[in-house]
Amino acid sequence: MVVISYEQTIHAYPNGGGAYIVALENLGKIPAQIAGAALLTGYILTVSVSISSGVAQIVSAIPVLFEWRVEIALALVLLVIIINLRGVRESGMAFAIPAYLFLGIMFLTIGIGLIRVMSGALGTVPNPPEMYTASSVLQMVTPFLLLHAFTSGTSALTGIEAIANGVTAFKEPSSRNAGVVLIWMGGILSFLFLGITFLARSVAAVPSEEETVISQIAGRYSMAKAFFI
Repeated sequence: MVVISYEQTIHAYPNGGGAYIVALENLGKIPAQIAGAALLTGYILTVSVSISSGVAQIVSAIPVLFEWRVEIALALVLLVIIINLRGVRESGMAFAIPAYLFLGIMFLTIGIGLIRVMSGALGTVPNPPEMYTASSVLQMVTPFLLLHAFTSGTSALTGIEAIANGVTAFKEPSSRNAGVVLIWMGGILSFLFLGITFLARSVAAVPSEEETVISQIAGRYSMAKAFFI
């Protein structure tokens, strides 16, 4: 629904139209200010959630770095700031390589996982972390669970907002190209989310501070042997 809405916004506001501009022109100043305040919160959460997730993947692969995860996160935030100061196009080109590398690895991971599910060779996570009891979840985790859902949502939605805001950064015809990118982004996001969710259930992965769900999924098979087992 959000992708479809912003797809229409891109063509209606070819010079860039985020939530603030759309709300200002159609609803008035106060709704626009509320949207702007929400976007500021969303962009802050996008950085924090994205960096934290990336660091979690790093320490899952290299456990010895677990005690340094805060320092690594701050260093990555500083790196993102420096790169973005170069400009929209320049930062986009700089982040393209790791982004495409991540997508390639994730598509490979999900694809191999689905093959192993169909062949019955995927298995489950050995010695998964202990889960909270139902009473503990209701009494202790529920507020944090809601906040986690909110932060995860904002990290995805502000990415969609960024495309609508940055239409002019695309090559001509900018509106058409931005719309195509938005549709691809929505499709990739849906595939990754559904694929990871399905595999996480299949291997009985459990959210853990020491090892991410994605790491637990990938740990169930060797990339070199996955095609032959």
